[in-house]
Amino acid sequence: MKSRRTAHGRIQAQAPRPSTRRAVIGVPELSPAPARRPPPPPEPSRSRREFQPWMWVSLTVTGVIVLALGAAYTVFRTPLVEVKHVVVLGAVRLADETVLERTDLLGKNMLTLDSGPSYDAIARLPLVQEVSIVRAWPNTVRIILREREPWGVWEQAGVSHPIDREGVVLGAVEAPADGPRIISASLATLRPGDRVDPEAIRAVIEIAELLPAALGSQVAEVAFVPGKGVQVTTTDEQVGVLGDSTGIAYKLAVWAAAIIEAEEERVSYTVIDLRFGNRPVLQ
Repeated sequence: MKSRRTAHGRIQAQAPRPSTRRAVIGVPELSPAPARRPPPPPEPSRSRREFQPWMWVSLTVTGVIVLALGAAYTVFRTPLVEVKHVVVLGAVRLADETVLERTDLLGKNMLTLDSGPSYDAIARLPLVQEVSIVRAWPNTVRIILREREPWGVWEQAGVSHPIDREGVVLGAVEAPADGPRIISASLATLRPGDRVDPEAIRAVIEIAELLPAALGSQVAEVAFVPGKGVQVTTTDEQVGVLGDSTGIAYKLAVWAAAIIEAEEERVSYTVIDLRFGNRPVLQ
């Protein structure tokens, strides 16, 4: 029971107020609902997140790749790196047009230039000994030649063919007047670019180098005679039959000794046969 003070200062007991709650038979009394927690604040949007360092690196690398691809495409497609000039260097007997018509270089890209087909076509020219194809930036290609030098004449089937020291038939060029003349017994037809018998060429080269010191004269003609082999005629009209191409230095030494002996004994002859070692036969 509660009490309260009246206006005159007296304390008056006050009966408790009856509860206003109604009891429902068979239904338990409900406790008051707990207070709800406020919802958590929403997470920040992904678009508002700060970029992480790896994101910047990824964007930078991607940008660089895109720029590089764009630059490469521009360079490969631009006419600034097209071949606009082809220059021939080192041609003496060959005309530049003869070389250029075997190339397909004009208008090609300098960066991706494939000079292989042009190289092969030029190297097949009989007069060409060496060839190189180089780029001269920004728009020029240089074809640098080394021509074969005429050395002698190879006569076969009644036709004279200028050749170099490797035995390559050169075509319509002039052979040197003091070069060796080689007469073959073959009747086959030769064309520019063909190669003659390399063993015969080596024998002639050796004879031409050794004979002046041994005999004091030059080689005028070397013939390959059936049944006799190598036959040499000198510029002073001496004729020597050497047989095969072996032991040339020894045979020339025997020839020189035979000349001295023949002069001492006043023996005249037109041909000396050196096929029998140290027993030359004077004819």
